[in-house]
Amino acid sequence: MTPGNATRAGIRASIGAVRTLSASITLGLLLTCSTAHAVDDTWTLIAEKDGIKSYRKSQPGSKFLGFAGDGVIDADIARVMATVYDLKRYIEYVDLLKEVEPVAQGERDFTIWQHYDLSWPVRDRDYALRGTVEPDADKKSVTLTWTSITDPRIPEKDCCIRAQLTRTFFRFTALPGGKTRIECEIVTDPRGKLPAWMANMVQKNWPYNTIKGHERQARKADVVPHPDYVGWR
Repeated sequence: MTPGNATRAGIRASIGAVRTLSASITLGLLLTCSTAHAVDDTWTLIAEKDGIKSYRKSQPGSKFLGFAGDGVIDADIARVMATVYDLKRYIEYVDLLKEVEPVAQGERDFTIWQHYDLSWPVRDRDYALRGTVEPDADKKSVTLTWTSITDPRIPEKDCCIRAQLTRTFFRFTALPGGKTRIECEIVTDPRGKLPAWMANMVQKNWPYNTIKGHERQARKADVVPHPDYVGWR
């Protein structure tokens, strides 16, 4: 291979690795926010597909854009929440998720370690995360917030760069006809040598992929509806 070809191959490999990193961030993973909020007029609509809208917004003090999504899926909220609580199931539908280790799980909170297998030359990433679930029975909605944490039970490992999840939330709202509205937001810093423009370019697909991923997983035959949310409409 000539030097020029080697350079082009390296660039293609780098872009492919960034895409895998973005896909990895899509479903199981993500960020920190004490109070979730909805998309407002400060967000810019960048795409709409299958009724799912994707948005982006600049973040103060960060070179990484925030991304958000809003759409309705054909899956009952009790089935969707069953997959959220089943931490080991994440490996079935989060792209390139290599390992999942539940560290602690309570009735409405859980702590996990996740390891993502990324393509050369980008090193694998891992996350130490705490998830909290806040149901609102009156509104028939549930807010899931992910936060990056420092926990002695989840030390950094040689396999990976410890990525930082800046902010994320999912809001699941039960709708008539066994459908669920999903609103989500992500702001993340993957750390390491990863150009912001590349990450931002690829992550614009994150909201759509995330929402559709929830739909596919919730509709699997082996999913047992979560009893706390059965009958929500």
